[in-house]
Amino acid sequence: MLAACSSAEPGDATPTSAVAGPVSSTPAAEPVPGIKVAVPPAADQVVPRLVAFDPCFRVRDSLIDQVGFDPGSRERYVAEVTSMTTLTHIGCTFRRVATVDGVEAFTGSLSITTNTDKVAEFGESKRNQVIGTDPINGRPAVVYRSSVAIPTCDAAVEAPDGTLLISLTVPPAPVPVPEACSQIREIATVIASALDG
Repeated sequence: MLAACSSAEPGDATPTSAVAGPVSSTPAAEPVPGIKVAVPPAADQVVPRLVAFDPCFRVRDSLIDQVGFDPGSRERYVAEVTSMTTLTHIGCTFRRVATVDGVEAFTGSLSITTNTDKVAEFGESKRNQVIGTDPINGRPAVVYRSSVAIPTCDAAVEAPDGTLLISLTVPPAPVPVPEACSQIREIATVIASALDG
C-alpha cells in the first residue's frame, strides 16, 4: 500500500530504487534525540543536487504522534531514489492503526520525503489535481491528489533541498476515517514545522 503513494515524480520519469544504486558508505544509524526507532541512512546520492534534510532523522517522534501515526512504525521509504541524474527522493513512512473488536485495523499510511524537485512542478503536472496553493507555515506549497493513487492526498512544501512531500493514504477501513484530502493540510502543517528546527 505504501508504494501506492502518489509520491514524487511530477514528470513521467520512472524512479530507480535506491537498492539498484550505490550502497551507502555511512554506518547504520545511531540513536537520534527524539526518535526511538533507528533506521539506516539513505544510500549515497550520486546526483548533482544532494538532499541534506532527511525526514527519517529530522522529523521527531513527537510530531508523528501529534498527527496520529505510530512513531514506532518508522521505516525507510521503499521507493527512495538516489541514483538518478535528475532526482533524489529520500525519507520515511509511518502507519496508523485502530483497534476494532480487539483486532488492530490498518487505517492509513504517511510518507514524509524530501526531493530535489521544485514545488511548482507538482502544481504543473498533468497527473495531479491541485486542491490548493495556500502557503503552509509561510512556505510556498501545493496540495494535490494524484490521478494514480485515489485514496492518497499530498502536500508539497518548499524546503531548502527542493520539496518536502507529505503523502497521506487512507484505504477503506472497518472504522470511520476522514478522507485523505480533508486531513492533509493539518498534517502537513505539523510535519513541515520540522523544517524550522
